[in-house]
Amino acid sequence: MGFAAAMRLPVFEEFIILGDDFMEYHVKHRETGEEKTLNHLEVNDMEYGDGSQIIVFDKALEAYVLLDDSE
Repeated sequence: MGFAAAMRLPVFEEFIILGDDFMEYHVKHRETGEEKTLNHLEVNDMEYGDGSQIIVFDKALEAYVLLDDSE
């Protein structure tokens, strides 16, 4: 067994966030216009929309538009 194989580290699929060091996204629902804040654990995916819009999908795959005041 080579050195690289012997030094292989385990891969962690989940990690713990300590303190308030996480992303929050201020979003507006694309259909209802409801504004809310999603944290990074509630976000499933993001993609570019029309123009400079960023579309945020939550875990239920609801589509939101990212608002400019997100952290």
